[in-house]
Amino acid sequence: MHTYYGLFTAYGYEILRRSPSGTTEQVYSAGNCQYDSAQTLPPGTLGTLDIATIEQYCEDTGRQMAAEAHGRWAGCSHDAEAGIDEELNRVLDSGDLEISVTATERQVLRRMHNADPNAFQTDDTMRDLFEPLICNSELDWCRPEEISALTSAPILCIRRDDEITDAWGFMDYALRSPQDDLLAHGKAIFQRG
Repeated sequence: MHTYYGLFTAYGYEILRRSPSGTTEQVYSAGNCQYDSAQTLPPGTLGTLDIATIEQYCEDTGRQMAAEAHGRWAGCSHDAEAGIDEELNRVLDSGDLEISVTATERQVLRRMHNADPNAFQTDDTMRDLFEPLICNSELDWCRPEEISALTSAPILCIRRDDEITDAWGFMDYALRSPQDDLLAHGKAIFQRG
């Protein structure tokens, strides 16, 4: 069964569908501006809706789409809460990388976990959660073979001039995922490689 959930901002909303295997795809978007998406919110509302109204549209649309597809509705959250903020991360004195989330972001993680615990564990979910961090910082994912590592751990790195200068791996990957630690403790530690 597919799980549907919504993300909204002051500019509109989108409905995402997560498959049982953990892959996520956007199935609908509506903008509060004629340039935001192919679909806009009801005529006469362009640029005039408050966030509570957009959240209601998001929830109503998501519930309807989930019901029509015989899926499960997991709720909606504010898009700004659905990812990891680069400002909360730091390199510790030990050289390890600490990735942190806010209390609000932990609530979003809790909702995601409760909606589909199996999908929450997937690498696709991890990459979705880390996407804002990757897009807005110097961190990037790298493959173990790029740094001659004999592991399957998820690895974050910094690249400069096509060369990896720093790398950190989530070495507890066989026991749990980084998103498990973010949910349970509000932080995940990636060990310096």
